[in-house]
Amino acid sequence: MSDIRARMRLRCARLDVIASGAMSETVLRGTEAVTVELDGRLDLARAKSIVGPGLDPEVVDGAALANLFAFRMEGMSVLGVPGPKLDYGELLWRVAVRHGETPAWLCVACDIDAMIVRALGALLVRYPTREARIDVGERRLEGVDPDEGRLVLQLDRREGAVLLDAPGRAMLVRSRGALFRIPWGTDAAAEQWSARVRVEHASLARKTFDADIAWSAVARVMRARPHECGIARSVGG
Repeated sequence: MSDIRARMRLRCARLDVIASGAMSETVLRGTEAVTVELDGRLDLARAKSIVGPGLDPEVVDGAALANLFAFRMEGMSVLGVPGPKLDYGELLWRVAVRHGETPAWLCVACDIDAMIVRALGALLVRYPTREARIDVGERRLEGVDPDEGRLVLQLDRREGAVLLDAPGRAMLVRSRGALFRIPWGTDAAAEQWSARVRVEHASLARKTFDADIAWSAVARVMRARPHECGIARSVGG
């Protein structure tokens, strides 16, 4: 156990150098083996409370737009830092906002099922990370936190359905009262399709937003999407 702790301290020391800006081009890269993206409607007053000052929630039919971006990562690495490539699951919970004239996502929470990746996400990307067991597949998605908050989605592929491109948005996160922008890759997946969604459990979503979400009946499912994000940089309060 002491050897493991020593290796983790050494790795964290390297990451402190990266986060300080000395290796500002270092990014996280990997491949999202399976990705599921699902929109939902969130009470507007609650959304305004979540996003805070300097941001305006995007309004669709009188409600704010919430979003779940879930994936199973394969072969993630930190460029410039030696070490094994990492496989893990992630649930990224977001709200659509406007930052000035720029459309963006604000990260509300980020569930990750691997301890070292949670540390990376918190340090480099400034995500508000949480522990969870996560399984992201093409037909089923499940996330369970330590308190048994659950999200379970059943996904039924819609054959022949036309899938419109998702609009591009910046990625934002708040950390210690400041607002940060995260460089975020937008390369297309090797394959994508739409799927009908049946929500079986949603207590984890309710816990995340402290409100019920009216989830869409259709999700976007992707296979082999390139993943790349950079170090979060401050854009003010």
